[in-house]
Amino acid sequence: MAWSGGTFTGLHNWVTDQSNAIRILASRHKAQDDVFIAGINSCIEKSGSNAMTGNFNAGSNRLTSLAAATAATDAPIASQIQDGSLTYAVDTGSANTYAISLTPNETAYAAGQVFFFKSTNANSGASTLNVDSIGAIDIKKYHNVALVSGDIVQNQLIGVVYDATTSDFVMITPTPTAPITTTTAAQTNITSLGTLTSLAVTGEVTATGFTGTLDGSLGSGAAAAASVTTLAVSGAISGASFKDENDMASDSATAVASQQSIKAYVDTEVAGAGGGGMPAGYITNADLVTGADAAHDIDFPAIICRDTANTKDITTSAYTKQGDAAFAEGTAAGMLADSVTLPASGTIHFFIIEKDAAAGTFDYMADTSVTGATGVSGWTVRRRVGSRTTDGSSNIIKVIQHGDDHELDVVQLDANVSNPGTSAVLTAVSVPDDLKVIAKLSFYMSDTTPSSGFTYMLVTDPATTDTTPTSVLYTTQMIDIHGGNAYTFETAQVDVRTDTSMQIRTRQDNSTASHQLVIFTRGWIDRRGRD
Repeated sequence: MAWSGGTFTGLHNWVTDQSNAIRILASRHKAQDDVFIAGINSCIEKSGSNAMTGNFNAGSNRLTSLAAATAATDAPIASQIQDGSLTYAVDTGSANTYAISLTPNETAYAAGQVFFFKSTNANSGASTLNVDSIGAIDIKKYHNVALVSGDIVQNQLIGVVYDATTSDFVMITPTPTAPITTTTAAQTNITSLGTLTSLAVTGEVTATGFTGTLDGSLGSGAAAAASVTTLAVSGAISGASFKDENDMASDSATAVASQQSIKAYVDTEVAGAGGGGMPAGYITNADLVTGADAAHDIDFPAIICRDTANTKDITTSAYTKQGDAAFAEGTAAGMLADSVTLPASGTIHFFIIEKDAAAGTFDYMADTSVTGATGVSGWTVRRRVGSRTTDGSSNIIKVIQHGDDHELDVVQLDANVSNPGTSAVLTAVSVPDDLKVIAKLSFYMSDTTPSSGFTYMLVTDPATTDTTPTSVLYTTQMIDIHGGNAYTFETAQVDVRTDTSMQIRTRQDNSTASHQLVIFTRGWIDRRGRD
């Protein structure tokens, strides 16, 4: 049997043989010994004279007292990793030709290899590094820029990574080059300029990681007529000629502004002008529909609009909300604002609202305030999208809506008056409160004992001047009653703007006990914040 699943089993069991009256035979003994020999040959000999033939499973145990690796194929010990000796050595080369020897030695360069060394000498120009005598490789800075004098100083700790694409070592530690404080001709690869009072440039300036300060002007001094073709700066810019002002208060004709300040200034100006996206007051696809619970639910479509403050574009999802339950986020949930109840007889206004903690998360709210002032805590941005009235028993009166046009499902009787008089009369009609809407009204006037002549009536907006109707005031808002008959009547449909108390104004030029005035409301037109 030998080894099986980590367990050694002999071929024969002598005790079992004795029980079975089997004698010890040379052949059986030989077969048992062969199994022992095979088992021993499958073991690792401690002096290392034989090799493993499979992966070693230590069974979650540590390998202790290991020797340090001396070849690339050896397993390293923890101390070699911690002390950096696998990748770090002190330079043994000379200025500009640096060399290190690692233990174990590297045998070839590979993409992404990282080495560290301590320089014995400063460099005086372009430099190379040779690792374990594999070959000298150019050292570059800033990805592909050759070193210049002073980029490496004596006893500097330097890190490089091998770029197999360019066959270069790229420095990953900063260069300590001292600032240049005097100008010389044809300067290239300058890493720090210090502070210059003027800089005359006749060609292209490319500043990569620029750390100096330009207190003068480019193109001044001896070459004042010269101009800079290109100034490319990949680092941070600061100084008196650089401004980061959201309000552009300096109003400078020469200073450079930051991208952030330009954006903030433009955003503020656009918002102040009412721009930034959809037009102010925009709303579309906002026909509210009575829901399954016809007395309380409203089905809101996916609405696109601008918020009330004209700062944000809004796009919502279609939701069904319950007008007889406190607000809860999501569809098929309540929509009443904080501490608000559905009025028995009054007006309820519907708003889109946005969650403060999650921009772009929209829902719907019902509030008795026309501005949504009660609101829902944690939901600030809003836009009114419609309003409805209730029937005296906290039931929302059904309306058929087509955009701004609202048609009552059942026409409402608002006035049935005998002898209305000749003074102006304000009559509340069945439209939402706290709003000025265009009431869509039907009028019926009758005179059971008419006299000769005419009776004129004018229907007007309470905000306009009260005027006595006359025979020359024929407008679409005038109703006349013809006299001279045993019975006369007139009907008319009039659209007129209300005040915020739902009232319109009527006035007749004469009135008797036989006059009767009846007013019905068919619906209203609500611009919903577009004006």
